[in-house]
Amino acid sequence: MTHMDLAEGYVHSTGGSYIAGSFSFTDNWAHSWGVAIARKVKVGRQTVLLINSMKYSVSTSAHRGSIRRAAQAAGLRMFEVPNLHIDHDHEANLRFYLARITDLKARRVSALKPAKYDQLIQELQQEMSDYIDLFEPEQQKEAA
Repeated sequence: MTHMDLAEGYVHSTGGSYIAGSFSFTDNWAHSWGVAIARKVKVGRQTVLLINSMKYSVSTSAHRGSIRRAAQAAGLRMFEVPNLHIDHDHEANLRFYLARITDLKARRVSALKPAKYDQLIQELQQEMSDYIDLFEPEQQKEAA
């Protein structure tokens, strides 16, 4: 999937222009009001999309959702993490996954429908496992 494929998918999912208003694509990055909200990363032979998990505004949240739908329709694997520069701080993303899982487990205790939290926890644990499988070998190669 090329940079333009993602841009075209975004346009299709929103019905708008990808360079209009506060949103733009540059190289493998997607920005909204100067905030990086997504980055395409090539790992080995596959390309994945990192989506910024931080909430900034209604605008960036809407763009994130549209990008997620466009990438999903194109079959691009996605990981929602706070640090799109995984080459700088991979460990921060792992800590973030663990914090989100811990938060969901705490909420499950008092939830009316704990099964829903079980499902969310399981999905997040699977995403974290996939993230580790994909990025740990890269981190080990860089350290060597």
